[in-house]
Amino acid sequence: MIEFYKEFYFKELSVKTQLNDGVNIPVIILTGIVSLHVFIYSTVSNPNITILLNCVAFINFFSVLVAIWYLGKSYTNLGKAHSYKELTTMSSYLNVYAEYEKEKNKKEFEYNLTREIADCASHNFEINRKRTEDLARAKNALFVSIALSVFFSIVYILSLIIIKN
Repeated sequence: MIEFYKEFYFKELSVKTQLNDGVNIPVIILTGIVSLHVFIYSTVSNPNITILLNCVAFINFFSVLVAIWYLGKSYTNLGKAHSYKELTTMSSYLNVYAEYEKEKNKKEFEYNLTREIADCASHNFEINRKRTEDLARAKNALFVSIALSVFFSIVYILSLIIIKN
């Protein structure tokens, strides 16, 4: 039975790593969005187009802020850090096991170890569930920001075409 709990515990540690890595691509996309906006603003000279671009950028700014907020919650818990539970050191288990072995009570040791693994895994599962939800919310806001940036780019390209004609 302990194998089941160990697998669950290690799965949650793996999910923790995946969630940490899952922030990288959204951050790259956000960097690209900001770069695109800076580039377009540095080349636009038509004040009428600038007004329209400002409106789109204003809405997009809030979408980017929402994405950053939820990315921050998912990755760092907004500076408070996520407190994952971990098992104690192996030397501690060896000492405890030696005590149980003296009393010829290996079943109780295995039960207590299983209970500790289950407790850690359950706690880590709840953290990972919340982090997954926050990452999903960040990706939703990021999708809105990408759509607005595409519209922003189309307006810019159309303004270039109109100015040349």
